[in-house]
Parts: sequence; structure tokens; C-alpha cells
Amino acid sequence: MQGFAENEQYRSSGGAERRANIRFPCRLCVSWRTLDPPLRRGESTIGTLNISSKGLLFSTTENFERGSTLEVTLDWPVRLNQQVPLKLVITGHVIRSADGCTAVRINHYEFRTRGQGLSAVHESTVRAQLAGAS
Repeated sequence: MQGFAENEQYRSSGGAERRANIRFPCRLCVSWRTLDPPLRRGESTIGTLNISSKGLLFSTTENFERGSTLEVTLDWPVRLNQQVPLKLVITGHVIRSADGCTAVRINHYEFRTRGQGLSAVHESTVRAQLAGAS
């Protein structure tokens, strides 16, 4: 979360926002996998810090090489027809990865339906944590 706090502190200190796309803060479950060797996988219950139409910042204990390709899956908070759980699947390149945060430039994204398995457990955990934060 340190990277997020630094980003918000920079913006509030009068620094110029250089991004062309507005970033929206969010807290969503994240799973990721590398698409370049060495192949790795991981997940974070509260992983995303912010998202825009062109980029994603998420927390992770992993460090990735700049330029490496990742597939990142977010448990989307809105359901299709108010019933079907969705996930947002993003493919992109790592812009930076340090201090527990990774920034990815989005090259491709699509919404898919998701099962009720582990994601449902994560969803209830996130909802409980968000309710406690309010």
C-alpha cells in the first residue's frame, strides 16, 4: 500500500498529474500469472490499488521485470444481470514493480463469467473488509 500512499501524497502536494487517464481507487481481489518464462502464479485478497482504462496498480509481494507480460484477473464487483459473477481479465506489460506494488499498462482486457469457488470466498472477505472500513 506504500506505493498508493506515495501516489496520493504526490497528487495532494500540488504535483502535476502526468497521466492522461483518470485512475480510480479500488480494492478488488487479484490473481496474476506471468506469460513469459519463468512462469509464476499468485493472488492477493485485497490487491488492486487503482485502475484506469490504460493501467492497473496492484499490491503484490512479487517483483516483476519491467516489460514482462502478465495476465491479471480481478473479481469484478458488479454482477451481470445482478446475478452472474464477473471477472475482468487484463493482459499487459509491467511498467514498474517495487515496494510491494506493480504497475501494468493494459494491452487487452475482457470480462468473463467466474465460478462460485474460491472467488466467492474472496468476495465475501472483501465485502466484510469494506464494510468494516466504512
